[in-house]
Amino acid sequence: MKKIILFIIIILQLTINYAAGELIKLVDIPTAKTILRGYYAVDFVAYGRGGIQTKVMIGLTDRLTLGVSEDIGGAIGNNKADWNIPGVVAKLNIIYPDADTTGVAIGYDALLTGEFGKCYNNRITEDIVYGLYVSFSKQVHLFAGEQHWHFGIRFPLLPFEARKDGKNISLYTGLNVIVTDDIILFGEAENIYLSGNRGSEVLYNTALKYYFNESLSVGVTFQYTHSREINPTDKASRSLSIEYQNIFY
Repeated sequence: MKKIILFIIIILQLTINYAAGELIKLVDIPTAKTILRGYYAVDFVAYGRGGIQTKVMIGLTDRLTLGVSEDIGGAIGNNKADWNIPGVVAKLNIIYPDADTTGVAIGYDALLTGEFGKCYNNRITEDIVYGLYVSFSKQVHLFAGEQHWHFGIRFPLLPFEARKDGKNISLYTGLNVIVTDDIILFGEAENIYLSGNRGSEVLYNTALKYYFNESLSVGVTFQYTHSREINPTDKASRSLSIEYQNIFY
């Protein structure tokens, strides 16, 4: 696995031309930004129990991003791989965020990912849960440096079991902190359900990402939940992410 990841990094470094990247998501939650017109993005995540998730997206305009995602549970290791039908990814920016303006975007994507995220999905359905979301992004000044606050709401649509009675509508919030030009720290909370007493089901994600340049980043992510049903060992699940953006046309 380490050799594969190293090979991917080397290939991307050789093909890079220092395109301007956009922060379209934190760890798992989306921001209000979209990929710029003519650019593409590849997002690769290796998570617990040998799972792999890959997303490929392209900016049709400066405000509209379309793509496809595929999640394979148990892809690495000797367990049987859990293949899923590729899903559609879409995001439309309504208000672009800047220093004085709160950004707004609507989109469609898988709502929970990672080892624990998929465990929560499986309590509802065996399939990946996809749905709509509305995301907001705002620059804030909580302490020295530059920080951006992101928050929003998710509406499950597919499969039907996930949207039944509206009980799985949830909120999310997160913060990214620019430590240096090369390092960004991410923290977020998702799976904050609006119905029922489900506080133990909140997912907490943190990540540290290193940017080789504006196009390529590698990050280490930790996902945690208080639920002993989902996380009986009371430990964080680790994952590795590689994100790459470049110009296509």
